[in-house]
Amino acid sequence: MKNRLTILTPVKDKEETVSKFIEGNKDILSKYKVIVVDTRGGEQLKKYSFVYVNDVEGKYAMPEARKLGIGLVDTEYILNLDTHVILPKHYINASIILMDNEKDIGAISIDHNKLMGHLGFGQSIWRTELLKELYDYNNKETMCECCYMWGKLNRTNYKLETIGNLRCKHLKEKK
Repeated sequence: MKNRLTILTPVKDKEETVSKFIEGNKDILSKYKVIVVDTRGGEQLKKYSFVYVNDVEGKYAMPEARKLGIGLVDTEYILNLDTHVILPKHYINASIILMDNEKDIGAISIDHNKLMGHLGFGQSIWRTELLKELYDYNNKETMCECCYMWGKLNRTNYKLETIGNLRCKHLKEKK
């Protein structure tokens, strides 16, 4: 499965958050191709990256950074992984197996340990060609990226799925 998935990580967090992200996701960052589009705080991810884009000019807002990264992916699957999320073990493998077995699944996502009541785009695995076709989110939208992308997916012949009761840890949870 290693050569079938690329992790896309657009970065806009504080270095402390990125350090926790790396520590919590070190296994997968070392195992898969990683594309980093660094708009702030992601220098430490450079050693894990297959492609590292340093946006020192600040020309990429998050949607543009993500779109740039999506365009660089050449694997069957893409994991959008925001730097404030730590994934549970087995999420990637379970997702790929499920998507291999059910061809009508376009994306898989999970909620957080402290439930936020929605599936996050920043921890979703997609069929790469489908995401390349659908992704056009911008900061001018009136809804969050998650709702926007799930709505676009809903208008295709593909569905959004989850993996049992798996939850990810959100590094910015309020206590």
